[in-house]
Amino acid sequence: MIKLLAKMAVDVGFTRYLTVAGVDTHLMITVPGLFKAGLDLENWKLLLSWKPTTSELRKLYHFQVRPFTSLVMNTDVQPVTINPNTRDVSATGSTLQTEQNLLGDKLGLKLLYQKQSELPIAKETWMRVPSAYNWLTSVNFALLPASLHRRFYTLTLDPATSETKKIIFYINFGTLSLG
Repeated sequence: MIKLLAKMAVDVGFTRYLTVAGVDTHLMITVPGLFKAGLDLENWKLLLSWKPTTSELRKLYHFQVRPFTSLVMNTDVQPVTINPNTRDVSATGSTLQTEQNLLGDKLGLKLLYQKQSELPIAKETWMRVPSAYNWLTSVNFALLPASLHRRFYTLTLDPATSETKKIIFYINFGTLSLG
């Protein structure tokens, strides 16, 4: 899981509290299950397989951008995002719009992609990754939100109703003969 947290605090000298504002951004990718790998040296094949180990709903992907404000004691060591005084910041008069899509039919997987956003779904913007920088900077830019509007993206797998119970990949390594 990758978690980026940016915050700014204002220390008010005559109180014991800090006024904090920030953005909680995190990305979670999980693939729970049993992985196996094998190698067939005679035929030069690499075998990779994955099988879910539970029939419960599983989040495979989750990304969120959540702006917040909070009032925190200056001696508190608790993370700001779970502090009881923390409140989400949202655009005036906006509510989260939800869009859901079923994916994975051709693979026999029951995948539900859910998108919640304050912006109209068609008008969301993504930050362009600058190409003049090295790859590490490009990855960092790709993880930063282009807008501070509150939004959540989730991809959920339902192994109980999926037709596919195991995924197997074969990778062949062979010799190339010209002739």
